[in-house]
Amino acid sequence: MRKSAFIFLLALGGAASAALPRVSVQAPLTPISGPAPAAVLVPVSAAPKALAVPVQALEAVPAPLPDAAPALLELPVPSETPAPRDDEAAAAGPKLIEALLENAPQAAGLAQGSLEDAAPALERNFRAAAALGVGGSGSGTTANNDGASAHHDLEQRFLSLVRLDDHGDPAQAAALARAVRRMLGSPTGRSLAEQFLAEGAPAVVRFETFEGSRLYEEGGRKTFYGPIALTDWRDGRVLVRINLNYLAADDRALEQELPSFLAHELLGHGLWYVRAVKAKLLPAYHHHELNEANARLVGWLVDYELDRRFEDPGAWNYLSDPAQYLSKLKLWLPFYALAFSSDELKRPVQALEARLEAARAKRKRLETELGNHRAWDRIIDHFIDGHGLPARRFAELRWTMADWKQRYKDDLANLDEIIAAVGRDLERMKAESDRRSEGYLRRAASQPLFVLLDIETRKATEKLKSLIKQSPAESPGKVGPTQAKSDQFTFDDLQDLYRKDKKKHPDHWNG
Repeated sequence: MRKSAFIFLLALGGAASAALPRVSVQAPLTPISGPAPAAVLVPVSAAPKALAVPVQALEAVPAPLPDAAPALLELPVPSETPAPRDDEAAAAGPKLIEALLENAPQAAGLAQGSLEDAAPALERNFRAAAALGVGGSGSGTTANNDGASAHHDLEQRFLSLVRLDDHGDPAQAAALARAVRRMLGSPTGRSLAEQFLAEGAPAVVRFETFEGSRLYEEGGRKTFYGPIALTDWRDGRVLVRINLNYLAADDRALEQELPSFLAHELLGHGLWYVRAVKAKLLPAYHHHELNEANARLVGWLVDYELDRRFEDPGAWNYLSDPAQYLSKLKLWLPFYALAFSSDELKRPVQALEARLEAARAKRKRLETELGNHRAWDRIIDHFIDGHGLPARRFAELRWTMADWKQRYKDDLANLDEIIAAVGRDLERMKAESDRRSEGYLRRAASQPLFVLLDIETRKATEKLKSLIKQSPAESPGKVGPTQAKSDQFTFDDLQDLYRKDKKKHPDHWNG
């Protein structure tokens, strides 16, 4: 969580040669930690003690509907359809994959006819899918003694439907193939890959350059800022685009992170995009918060099953308080800001109005926190110019603080985009004389697709909790080379200098 906001008032008085500058400052006695960028890769979190790690929005899903659209959502308004009971959906499909395959042909024709006619077949299909259980033991053709052969068979069948577009680059081809193979090495990956095959929708996965993404080093690791990946439904297929900077990052990013993020995109977002299209609910699903929640759970399950640790510490935050996690997520990226819970779908205008107010409040708070960071630069200047401490000893701290300031600036710019996007869609929805978009969202809230998605998300949450309980998290070990003791001042050192100097020379710090 972010530290409480502090107000800094800096004023350098006229400094005579025999006196130190006087600084008026109300400084916190704990480090100021900046906002986590919208898509920064962070060191591994090993245990539940990491629950306090800031929520990380590690990637963005498909871009919002184009501004040129006459309304936020433009599909025929679904009719009211009775939702299946939770216990019925959860208990259906005892034959797992066979049940899903049996119903798949019925669901395949959902693009034709009315939603009312399609609903029974859709419901049967999804009940079968729900019975598979996210993170299952690897049912179907992979559940046999010849694991290696079955794994290879599944991989070949999966890649007959999912095309890895490597742009003719051997490095891209190798990285994508390794990510798929490792993803399918987890029970959740295998189970959902079978479901993906049963749906029969084609997909393309490729690397792309993302504007604004940049490489950096942290803790001896080479990683990057920017979206990790984007998933969309385009031209009748799932399209997954992965940040090309992965190829310039360290080996751990490719071997440990990419497989789980690929699962997040392809088996989380992608699989349900296929289902939403068949249900004629693509726009509503696109803007449903469980679109993201389910995808994250899929990625976390694959990640934890592979090595009993999370590359994304946000998993601990989610497990600590799922509702709060999803609420905070809506203020991290413009896409998330236009997402609704099932309850919010019933009152979309009020939900967006509240989000706009929250975004403006967060922006104001971050501006204050950015000022706090800038204040510490002036405190460093005080000890260099007034006390004669070597400037070189503050070099690493200066770099770190400059990096955090840039993160704040990025986050503020992101909030500006959120405020603009939410405000724009609010205006468009309110301007509709027939309130068509609002009515669409309200009716979509009661559709079986979202009831079943909620069931699947809750099952995945319980599965993840069970995995952690049965198999506690591994220690991540050392990240990067061991650092030799340095003469560089840390932020703790700077605070200590400030406290001692304020006690010894209070006149330096009173305006």
